[in-house]
Amino acid sequence: KAYSYLGRCYESQGAPDKAVAVYKLADGLYPDNSFFASRLAAIYMKSGFYESAVPLFERELGRRSDDIGANAGLARCYASLGFLTKAKTYYSRAAVLGDFRDLELLREYAAVMLRKRDWDEAELILGYAAGLAPGDAALLEASARAASGRGDYAKAAARLREAAALAPSDRSLRLELALAELLGGDPRPALSAVPSTAGENSALALVLRGLALSKTGDKTGAEECFRKASAFRDRPFIAAFSAALAGEGAGQADMRAIE
Repeated sequence: KAYSYLGRCYESQGAPDKAVAVYKLADGLYPDNSFFASRLAAIYMKSGFYESAVPLFERELGRRSDDIGANAGLARCYASLGFLTKAKTYYSRAAVLGDFRDLELLREYAAVMLRKRDWDEAELILGYAAGLAPGDAALLEASARAASGRGDYAKAAARLREAAALAPSDRSLRLELALAELLGGDPRPALSAVPSTAGENSALALVLRGLALSKTGDKTGAEECFRKASAFRDRPFIAAFSAALAGEGAGQADMRAIE
């Protein structure tokens, strides 16, 4: 008890190095007490020492495979290390053990599945999350990305329209909506998502508006947008891409490049 209190005092004082020293000593003295290994794993994970946290979480799961915190911690470590398939295994266990009631865990799980490009799993988990937080713009946006990953741009655009209605001041949502509409082959809704004045301070907005105008046959308006976007030197990739679209670079580009 003295070691556990001392370690927690050091943690609350913002001295994780001292807490680690105490917990490591106590873990050696009392290897059957899971508290010390759990705290060590949590500190290592929070500090970014994921490789040090992994064996400690695994040790905890060897004792109790139904420990939600250890499963979630191991999932987070593997996700941070880039082992997304392993992360999926432990996120899944943590979610099932928690009866899919932990909204933040489900958000994390879905985000990792989007990184993994596991669109079906992401959509499944987002469905559970939506049941806990209906009308959540961020969940709708994530669901749209899963739909886009499968190539279902109509569904993605529908989800993004819902999200944009819930968060009308979020300009990034409207740009994502415009892109989904373009990829779905319908430029006119894309123009509505990016009004004529929206792109003056955004290179990406200008590119999207230019592509939409090009698809409607307004080549002059499109080239003007591309030329403006090519002037954003702080966005070198978009500037170079825009210059190519405007015919000022070493080649022409079209919607296939965006896809």
